[in-house]
Amino acid sequence: MHAEHGYFSQEQILGNTFVVNLKVGIEDIPITDLHETIDYAELLRIVKLHFGKKFALLESLAQAIEGDVKLHFPQILTFELSIRKLNPPLSAEVGCSEIILEKSYSGC
Repeated sequence: MHAEHGYFSQEQILGNTFVVNLKVGIEDIPITDLHETIDYAELLRIVKLHFGKKFALLESLAQAIEGDVKLHFPQILTFELSIRKLNPPLSAEVGCSEIILEKSYSGC
């Protein structure tokens, strides 16, 4: 996915390529109806929505995605999101930089 996230002005103009992985945990109960599941298309829509905005920090982007996912799917018990920036503009050749946001919800 290509987006203009980053702290440096060059990143905000040229953008970067990102790889996103999202996992959500659900309760281990029998699920017999599609409406009881997590809608993966909706998860993708949420990610794309936030990737369409500009964030200087990937941590802020991850927190925005997490809040929106939990709002749409209050039944999730855990949330794990990794955002990997490929070939970040650093002073050395680096394949990627990555942030991971993990969250567990109590009282669900």
